[in-house]
Amino acid sequence: YEEVPDFSKPAQVFKQNWEREVKELDKTNEFLRPTKEIVEDIKRFNAGKQIAEIISSDSPEALKNAQIIDVLKQLSLSKPLIVTDQNLQKLGHLDLILNILEKNKISYGLFSDVVEDPTDACVDEGLHVFKSAEYDCIIGIGGGSPMDTAKAISFMSVNAGHVRDYKAPKQIDLCGPPVILIPTTGGTGSELTRWCVITDTTNTEKYNLSGLACVATAALIDWT
Repeated sequence: YEEVPDFSKPAQVFKQNWEREVKELDKTNEFLRPTKEIVEDIKRFNAGKQIAEIISSDSPEALKNAQIIDVLKQLSLSKPLIVTDQNLQKLGHLDLILNILEKNKISYGLFSDVVEDPTDACVDEGLHVFKSAEYDCIIGIGGGSPMDTAKAISFMSVNAGHVRDYKAPKQIDLCGPPVILIPTTGGTGSELTRWCVITDTTNTEKYNLSGLACVATAALIDWT
């Protein structure tokens, strides 16, 4: 790079530097690939069983447009359960999604009691909410905790027993209802992995869960 970004500079200056560097990398075609190619790779990985769709945007207003509606229509879905946590709700991020759904007259439910490092009890609570109405999909919005919880609610709605019965190395391949993930952080990568992590409140154990059922059906990503 021509210069090391100075984090003391205003955010806008840093953003301009970053955009310039990304453009230079894209020109070399050594590190970045077109989004279309990445989408095709993910579709092949899912072997046609699920639709993995990445929608990126250069605008911080990405969540305010009709992308979530487009995805719901593509998947023929009409009644999502929103899974998130209290912090995101207080910050107002959740309102962006809810306003879009309400504007398009899409009925939805809300489970906003996800805890940090989600527990089996948290999954059970979310599962109870999911089964309380005829929801046809789950939208997980937030960091790793809400996204992992959304995945677990989905596959536990069609797999019997307790979530601990499915900890790795067991593979969970019986998929539940579609899961659409909207990450608000760039830390866990849960929106694109076949893993989720749940904490057991009885055995004081944190375990990995893995399989096709842990792969999101679609991910809406805004890198800004």
